[in-house]
Amino acid sequence: METNELQNKWSKMNTQISNIDDVITIEESKKMKTAQERLAAQYKSFIIMGGIFAIFIPLMMYNSIYFPLPMALSFSAYFILAMVMDLILYLKVCAIDFSEMSVVDVAYSAYKCRRLHHICQIILIPCAITLIGITGYQFISEPYILWGMIVGAVIGLCLGLTMYFKMMSNYKTLISKSNCTL
Repeated sequence: METNELQNKWSKMNTQISNIDDVITIEESKKMKTAQERLAAQYKSFIIMGGIFAIFIPLMMYNSIYFPLPMALSFSAYFILAMVMDLILYLKVCAIDFSEMSVVDVAYSAYKCRRLHHICQIILIPCAITLIGITGYQFISEPYILWGMIVGAVIGLCLGLTMYFKMMSNYKTLISKSNCTL
């Protein structure tokens, strides 16, 4: 083969590859979500789960002889607090408007949302540890229930850390797209 033939074949292959890339990009872009959409969807699911837990867990506890009414109400208050915090974060993430805000404003809003997320965690994590501790104290004489609580806490910690890292990755994407330092 001569050099001209190789160049012609090379340019044809490049054209074909770029056409394939365009098709994949168009198809994938319909399915892909932005970091903002992913964060909003995660907060929305947390709001729904918080509402469900705020209603059903205290109802299940209310009929139990092991859980007094104040304990059931404290679980309900915890989930309502978590739901309200997630609602605030959801509204703040949805308020980020790429078409109206400057790049620096988008990054700063995402930074403030991430900071608020951490503040909410600082409030909710000690509350959850306290509720788990009080519940464990109720079952101090039941080793199987205590082991179940420990296993549940470890699984919950693993799932929570996984969600946390995904959310922080989305926040990092929102902040880093601006190419500015905050």
